[in-house]
Order: sequence, then structure tokens, then C-alpha cells
Amino acid sequence: MSEPGTTTLSPIIAVTGTRGAVGTSVVVRALQVGLEEQGLRVRVVQLDRPSLARPDPAAPPLPVIVRAAEIAGVARGEDVDLVLIDCAGGLLVPRDLSGAALTDLARNLDDLGGRVGLVVVTGHEPDDVEHAALTGAVLRARGLDGLGIAVGSWPEEPTEDQVAVRDALEPATGLPLLGSVPAGAGAWPEQEFADRAGAWLPL
Repeated sequence: MSEPGTTTLSPIIAVTGTRGAVGTSVVVRALQVGLEEQGLRVRVVQLDRPSLARPDPAAPPLPVIVRAAEIAGVARGEDVDLVLIDCAGGLLVPRDLSGAALTDLARNLDDLGGRVGLVVVTGHEPDDVEHAALTGAVLRARGLDGLGIAVGSWPEEPTEDQVAVRDALEPATGLPLLGSVPAGAGAWPEQEFADRAGAWLPL
């Protein structure tokens, strides 16, 4: 990654899941609340997971390198202190017709002077420990900065097995456990979410 002080871009945090439906977008919302409570001006951008099997010829997905340039432009904004990227789907999921993935986006942003940290979102089932461990291994192999791991939907009354899964995530991935989002929080009234979310995932 770029050395401190060599970039004019605001910091960038990409949030991605170990699989689908683990709550990536609600984690992005919670992180935004917490960061804005710290006085930061946060912009959220979406990195879509396009349908590559039958792409729309009239509107093909933008190449990842182009999306990286767009995100870098957002991060250069004078009214932006931090950019959050919502990247549901995983580190290695293809994001354009060339097969480029989030790992490539992070490298492209690094080339443009950005500093990208990644937050990994996972579930609380036994298989999620393996998925999370593999994701952590990819981060290390690609030289990417992992900021932490979060559970995207945590039950109000977890079972012993679910607690064991959560407790296994940090040693399995080598990433600090940031916390968890209460199950169903994404459907809460906006004000209730804003009042409570800042304490869930300290970063």
C-alpha cells in the first residue's frame, strides 16, 4: 500500500462479505453512522455485482479500472473525509467482463494514490468460519489491509454454537473482531438505527 503522506485522496474503506446475504450493506450503514459521529464527512459508493452470464449489451458493466478512477475522484472531493465502498459478494467475485474483482479495484486505487482498508462481513454459522478464514488468507496473499471482521446479523439470543463461531473468527482470520449488527436492524426505523448503530462497530 502507499506510504502515509503520499496521497491526496481521503481514506477509503471497502466492505465486503464472505458470501452473499451476510449483511454487508447494513454494516456499511452502521459504519457510516459511527464514523459520522466522529465528525467525519463520509461518502458511500456502491460497487455492484453485475450479471456477467447475460450482460446487457446496451449497458455493459463498467471496467473495474474505470470504477476505481471514479471512486478516486470522489475521494479527492474537498467535502469528503472518508469513502465507504459497499461491495456485497466477496473479494474475488468478478465485477466486470474481464473478471476483475475487488482485489483489483484495491490495487487500482493504490496506483491512483489511495489507501484502501477492507472490512469483512460474515455470518454466524459453522461454515462461516472457513469462509472467513479463506477471505483472510486472500487478503494476506494479495497484500491488502484488513481492518477487521464483523458479523452482519447477530441474533438477540445466540446459541452456544453461534457464540463459538463468533469467537473463532478472529483467530481464524487474523483480523480483529469489530463487533456485530443486531439481526433485523436493517429494517428498523431510520432514527432508531441512527441512534444505536454508532456503538456496534467501533473503527
